[in-house]
Amino acid sequence: MGFPIILEDAAEAFDPLVDPLLGKQIDKKGSMWTLKLGDTNIEYNKEFRFYVTTKLPRPHYSPEVCVKVNMLNFMVTEVGLTDQMLNIVVKHEDPKNMERWNQAIIQSAANNRKKAELEDKILNQIAQSDVDILDDDVLLITLDESKAQCKQIEAQMKQDEMTMNIIANIKENFVPVASRVARLFFVLIQIMQVDPMYQYSLKFFKNIYSKALDNGDHIPGGKRNERKNFFIKEFTRLLYENICRSLFEKDKLLFSFLICLKIMYERKEPDQLLDDNEVRFVMTGGTSVEMPRPNPTGEQGWVTNKMWASILQISRDFAAFKGMDTCIEKNLAQWEQVYNSQNP
Repeated sequence: MGFPIILEDAAEAFDPLVDPLLGKQIDKKGSMWTLKLGDTNIEYNKEFRFYVTTKLPRPHYSPEVCVKVNMLNFMVTEVGLTDQMLNIVVKHEDPKNMERWNQAIIQSAANNRKKAELEDKILNQIAQSDVDILDDDVLLITLDESKAQCKQIEAQMKQDEMTMNIIANIKENFVPVASRVARLFFVLIQIMQVDPMYQYSLKFFKNIYSKALDNGDHIPGGKRNERKNFFIKEFTRLLYENICRSLFEKDKLLFSFLICLKIMYERKEPDQLLDDNEVRFVMTGGTSVEMPRPNPTGEQGWVTNKMWASILQISRDFAAFKGMDTCIEKNLAQWEQVYNSQNP
């Protein structure tokens, strides 16, 4: 019958049984197309389509598979998600003009298509005309009609431009809201790598966003800056509270830290920008195994050799921690108290 089939949640390796499907290994026997699956030849319909989906964030398929299929990445990007979140907040703030904006986009495409059709019609009539252009009555009527329609189109485009400008001003004001929301969505993707049980849909995420927007209805619509700041804080709070309900206690601090990093990356001032090397060190730890100076606490001391190598590395590589190694060497007792303290 040619109905499509979808294979969901595929892994990186495929059963050899589906290889003829992937490679479209079809043969023609008489007037009928056939496909061999296993030991059986079955009738093949040219309208048949085979789709494969996977939830793997970064699947790696063999070259043999890649040459047989067309691969599409439907993973959401930060830029695309920011645009989605921006449209949602604008629709919440000014639904009537947002509807007009959507209609204006459709109308603009229709107007451009109509103008192209008019131009093609005029060019075809000029090319097929057997008389002088000034003596061709049909062509002159077409030109007059086209002129009148172009004026209508231009008037419509000017009206649409006003709506576009209104929406553009609202969008410009709420870009920080959409940016914060989009950034924090990728924290949920990161936390999924900690435990596969932490799965959150985009629909769930949008519901939290919509609730944050609705919670700001007590602020007058004219106070856009106040509403903008409220949306940012309210969404961040709601997301944290809702996600923490589903996290193990041991993972809540990590989740908070990831949110903190995303928020800090929003800063534009040069003196407040995060150092990627420092963030990488915090997340992965020291990589150095060499110790130019011996461990001051000895082999069985409270500072392990790995810890001391990391302390030497951080003191050497980061200006903010310069001298930390010598400070520890000179004040071992005080640093040991900090190390053993429940609340350092």
